[in-house]
Amino acid sequence: MMSSIPLWYWLAAVVLLPWLFTLWHIRSGEFPGRWERRRWMSSVAYLPFIGMWQYWTSGVYRRRVSH
Repeated sequence: MMSSIPLWYWLAAVVLLPWLFTLWHIRSGEFPGRWERRRWMSSVAYLPFIGMWQYWTSGVYRRRVSH
């Protein structure tokens, strides 16, 4: 018996939610460079898979939590 949830719901959850979380994570932090937040936002927005890979492997370490 197949699941009653359509396949595109699962694809949206697997692809869209991590992308939105990454954008929120960038927006809620402080970065040392003047343009660094904008650079990460545009990288993730225009090249989602490559941008997310680059951010979570190197950019996240440059982020400071804003209070």
